[in-house]
Amino acid sequence: MPSLAEIAAVQAAKVAAYSIGGALVGGAAAAEAAEEALKIRAAVTMETYDAATTHLAVQQNFDSPPSIAEPTNA
Repeated sequence: MPSLAEIAAVQAAKVAAYSIGGALVGGAAAAEAAEEALKIRAAVTMETYDAATTHLAVQQNFDSPPSIAEPTNA
């Protein structure tokens, strides 16, 4: 999972790239690629966590709540 410092660094790199014309020279593309890499790392981490904990899930069955009003015949 990306750390907050990594996320902040990539965001700062994007701001810097776009403010100095990075869209024209490729700096913005590199910053966007770094941001996508962080998103992929986060997604892989969450999928791994989900796969590792799925077998621990316990299905809960609850009884229906009691009726608090008599049904009306209309």
